[in-house]
Amino acid sequence: MNENKYYAVYEDLKFKIKKREYKEYSKIPSENQLCNLYSCSRATIRKALELLSIFGFIERSQGRQTIVSDSKNWDKRLLTEEEYKQLVLFSMTKEEINEIIKLSKKYSGLRKIIDFWNSENLI
Repeated sequence: MNENKYYAVYEDLKFKIKKREYKEYSKIPSENQLCNLYSCSRATIRKALELLSIFGFIERSQGRQTIVSDSKNWDKRLLTEEEYKQLVLFSMTKEEINEIIKLSKKYSGLRKIIDFWNSENLI
């Protein structure tokens, strides 16, 4: 598998959520179960779950299982998935990324995205 397996896991879980394999307010499998299902590490699963959380598909809290969000939250994202992909592919200039970083200091949701990018060494 390529180094962005987390994104493939994210896409598959998102597909299952949208197709209602995992219904709103239901629990999704644990990190360990997802590791077995996707044959990957917990770090990969955590990154995929973080993306799902950023884009509003799931709600996570420490010590509890992860649940699928209300579908009305799925469209309330700070960035579209296409915008995120563009950033991942470095199609933004350094100045544009720096502007996002400045904004992230004002908006906690945007801060989560920047933290995620930093953990991926994308910026």
